[in-house]
Amino acid sequence: MGSSMLLRLPLSVSGRGLGGGVLRLLPAAHSDWFPPLAVHLRVSTAADRMGARLVGPPLPVPARELVSEPVCPGTIQVTRDGQCIILGVDGQTIGGYPKIAQVIAADLPRLGQFRPNDEVSFAYVSIEEAELALCEQAGMLRRWAARLAAS
Repeated sequence: MGSSMLLRLPLSVSGRGLGGGVLRLLPAAHSDWFPPLAVHLRVSTAADRMGARLVGPPLPVPARELVSEPVCPGTIQVTRDGQCIILGVDGQTIGGYPKIAQVIAADLPRLGQFRPNDEVSFAYVSIEEAELALCEQAGMLRRWAARLAAS
C-alpha cells in the first residue's frame, strides 16, 4: 500500500498533538471539597483498564463520610491517602470516594493510552467547551470513517 493510501487516526482522537498528557476536565460533585488538582501528576504502576492511580502531592481529605454513588469512566476520585484514581472503561459503576473531577467525553479514548510513569496534566473547561470538543471529535470520526469507506 502506497503512503497516499495510509489512513491515520485524527490527532485529537489519538491524543497526539494535544499537549502531551493533558486531560480536559469538568468539576465533579465534590470538587469544592478540595483545592484544584496539581498541574502534573504521574501514572503509577497500578494502572489497567479499570483505572489508573495517580501519584503526586496528596490532597487534604476532609473528614466526611459518603454513601456510595454512581461513577463512570473518566471519574477522578480522591482516596483516603489524598491520591487520585481515574476510572477506566472497565471501572466499577459505584464508588465511595469523593469525586473531584470528570474527564470530558472527548478525552476518554486517551485514558487507555497512558502508561506507568507518564505525566498527566489537567485543564478545566466549561461544559460548552466540552460539548464543542465532543462535536468536533464526532465530525473528525465521521470524516475518517468516510475516507475508510471510500478506500
